[in-house]
Amino acid sequence: MSNPSLQEDRSCICLFNFFHTEGGDVYTNIIQGRGPLVLSVPHDGATILPGITRRTSTKPRDLGTLPLAMSLRHELGCLGEDSTLVWFDLHRSQVDPNETDRARACVPGLEREFDAYHESLDYAVETALTYFGRCLLLDIHRCSLPEGPDMILGSDQHRASPRSLDLALAQNLRQNFSVAFSPDPARGIDRRYRGGWIVRRAAKQFGTRGLDAVQLELNDALWRLPQRPLAHHLATALVQTISPRSTTTHNEKQAPL
Repeated sequence: MSNPSLQEDRSCICLFNFFHTEGGDVYTNIIQGRGPLVLSVPHDGATILPGITRRTSTKPRDLGTLPLAMSLRHELGCLGEDSTLVWFDLHRSQVDPNETDRARACVPGLEREFDAYHESLDYAVETALTYFGRCLLLDIHRCSLPEGPDMILGSDQHRASPRSLDLALAQNLRQNFSVAFSPDPARGIDRRYRGGWIVRRAAKQFGTRGLDAVQLELNDALWRLPQRPLAHHLATALVQTISPRSTTTHNEKQAPL
């Protein structure tokens, strides 16, 4: 961690009037905001359905990512940004919305839950694009790299972020954190964090219409910090990133999706 101020707690007087609708499917939840930012939390679900098999070789939950996303949404509201939050209740051992292969992502009989998560994300992104003409989808995860940076960003080697908001986000996050992109072999970061199916699917569907999609991996060391200042610094970087004046063309690198 590069900024000692992260150790400090801080109070927040929220002056933003929140307005949201709650919806989703049985195991998919959505708090619909009124802004161009969509937060996704696919891997903190704890619900394991009894009597149904579990996928083998499944990674653990991204424990803590949902509470952090809730705090992040609150801090964003304090800064005047009403974000949308989508999260998944099922444990990834039964359904993993971030897997490319739908058949492998679900145990038999739960395919509908996989589809429901992506449909909710589609709705959130479509709504943002309709009203704002742009959207940043941030897919929030947790990783464990003892010698790695605080955060790893994955945008499918920038292809999922045709308006370069991934680069702007990295620059803004570096005010308080160490940040790297995946892959980065020189830093021991392989392709596993480059952006999963959530990011790549959304970019393929909406990238030409104004969507930038980024996977955010928060390294274990960050979870030893107080949640509020961590969420506040994340929120500040995101607001700086999605403000219209921060959008840079970078030669409008419309990479193939």
